Amino acid sequence: MRFFPKSLTYRMTWFYGISTVILLITISGLLYQVLVDGLAKEDQVQIEQKINVIKGLLNSQPHNINGLEQEVIHEGTDNLKSRIIDNAGKVILASPGFDKLALDHFFPEPQINHTRIIEVKASDKTYLLASKKVLNFDYSFWTIQVAVDIDDDVIFNHNFLRHLIIAVVFGSVLAMLLGYIVTRKGLNPVKEITKAAERITVSQMHEKLDTHQWPDELKALAFSFDAMLNRLDESIQRLSQFSANLAHELRTPLHNLIGQTDVTLAYSRTPEEYQQVLTSNLEEYERLASILESLLFLARADNEQMALNKEVFDGREVLDALCHYQSVLAEEQQIVLYCQGTGRVCADIELFRRAVNNLISNALRHSSACGKIKLLIEEFSQEIVITIQDSGQGISPEHIEFLGQRFYRAGAKDNIAGHGLGLAIVKSIMNLHEGKIEIESTLNVGTTVRLIFPR
Repeated sequence: MRFFPKSLTYRMTWFYGISTVILLITISGLLYQVLVDGLAKEDQVQIEQKINVIKGLLNSQPHNINGLEQEVIHEGTDNLKSRIIDNAGKVILASPGFDKLALDHFFPEPQINHTRIIEVKASDKTYLLASKKVLNFDYSFWTIQVAVDIDDDVIFNHNFLRHLIIAVVFGSVLAMLLGYIVTRKGLNPVKEITKAAERITVSQMHEKLDTHQWPDELKALAFSFDAMLNRLDESIQRLSQFSANLAHELRTPLHNLIGQTDVTLAYSRTPEEYQQVLTSNLEEYERLASILESLLFLARADNEQMALNKEVFDGREVLDALCHYQSVLAEEQQIVLYCQGTGRVCADIELFRRAVNNLISNALRHSSACGKIKLLIEEFSQEIVITIQDSGQGISPEHIEFLGQRFYRAGAKDNIAGHGLGLAIVKSIMNLHEGKIEIESTLNVGTTVRLIFPR
């Protein structure tokens, strides 16, 4: 069983209530202590003043009995009473009714230089009792005793404490209620986000939240929510375009296969004719297999399911091998393919070969006869740069930003096959290596592609 409720509203109300209760108890305790200390200090000051006045009269006017009587007898009150006792224990002067208090055995032992004050409870009342020894004119010691009835103060303190407790309880309940109301009010934007999420469909990804009057903390959440919707909208758009392109790419070879097979089966053929049809179908099968293999590679790369076997190798050696592999096709198109530079690369060598080979194939596909394709490897302090530069037909500027999207093709020759996944694979390989790809192109001049690998 969890101590706190799952509801954020109730949880915040609970925390707010606990904080308020602690604050109220702390403040109330301080106020009560200040009141109690203040009243006690006031009573102690009153006692000290009474003893000091009597002591002063005894020291300065020892024969002024009238003055002592005025101070002890006539100025005594119902709450404060005093008396003077000589060395023999005889009461010299006492306030009226002092003996009725029956406090003789409660008074503290008197001292010469210090007034001793204690609190006692007798006859259902609370008293402060004080004793002090003073030197008389005949060098004998007399004792001054003072009794103060503080029962009213005690009752006042008790009443004040009771009212404080009631105030704390009432304030805590009120704080809980106000905290609940304020929390519900403050979490209204979260409810709006929830309602907006419930309204979201594929056709309503563009809907934005109105955050004009929202607090800054929730504005950040709303902005993140809107940004997520934008990313989802872009992903859905790309997925929709990808699905349409995939259907188009698969439909063409499938229609070719179906159409050619229907025509072949329409009437009997010679073995040579069947062999020609199967050879043509095989080319379409290979095209379909290439598309599916490329899509599976991209899916694994996008989901980070592909493990990289990184190693350090001689990049120039790999580029030379790729140039040799593509040299036959280059000679057929009368294209000069060559490599320059040196450098060691840290990467998955198979993926490195695939990325560079895709770029060489694209360069051959888009280059004119008697052109040149240059491969250059350069090693810098923080990166290794592989450059593939051709002298082909180039790419229009409006196409550059879309290169690397799946099934997107720009400027391909009509007589050369291609399904628009080569650059997408290269881009995924570079992302796996935390590198990047840069493309520059000028119409009728050529295209330059740079693969930048971190060292």
